[in-house]
Amino acid sequence: ACGDVEEFRRTLARSLGLVFLLSVPSSVGLVVLGETVVGAIYEGGRFRPYDTHQTAVAVAYYAVGLAGYSAIKILTPAFYALGDARTPMTVSLLSIAINFCAVVLLIEYTRLGHAGLALSTSVVALFGFLMLFTMLRGKLHGIKGWELLSSTLRIIGASAVMGVIVYALNHEALEWFGTGRPGRLLALAICVPAGAGLFYLLCRAMRVPELELASGALLRPVLRRLRG
Repeated sequence: ACGDVEEFRRTLARSLGLVFLLSVPSSVGLVVLGETVVGAIYEGGRFRPYDTHQTAVAVAYYAVGLAGYSAIKILTPAFYALGDARTPMTVSLLSIAINFCAVVLLIEYTRLGHAGLALSTSVVALFGFLMLFTMLRGKLHGIKGWELLSSTLRIIGASAVMGVIVYALNHEALEWFGTGRPGRLLALAICVPAGAGLFYLLCRAMRVPELELASGALLRPVLRRLRG
């Protein structure tokens, strides 16, 4: 039984690490390239540059909570596996109440407007993740917390460096190609692969353990086909 619990902890920590490996750089990418993406897809006709900017602001605020949304999808089934459906339901109901209060405060008492709705959703997602993680950690008497924290901090560092460089690259690409739809598509065609490659190299240099797991999971099917 002790071995099963230890394996459960290890699997859970590994799953959360993989979630952060994918969601944190994705969040940074959406914040940095959001306006370029929205403009490339929607701008034109009645959808003016002002609308592009306002939509991109909302996307950026939603992106803040991406890691929280994703981690909740891992933690909730973990509670079910332990025979506890009450805790996720309680946290969910509490999150709804907090979301309502946050929406009222951010929309009524700040100048965020529609972006306040997006930000409140992200704040609640992060709150829900922290609550579920803390409670599950108590149930399991630990979830490889220091290892997960170390890995997550390295992922955040790599994502931050990637974000700064991709922001500068996107700015230069738009200066060169223009801000029309073709120019934005070309900028994305340069920035997205460059950002992904840079993030991979940074994580490799920082020895992020989840990178090896993700690479193996992606390469394994390809190697099977080549051998078959």
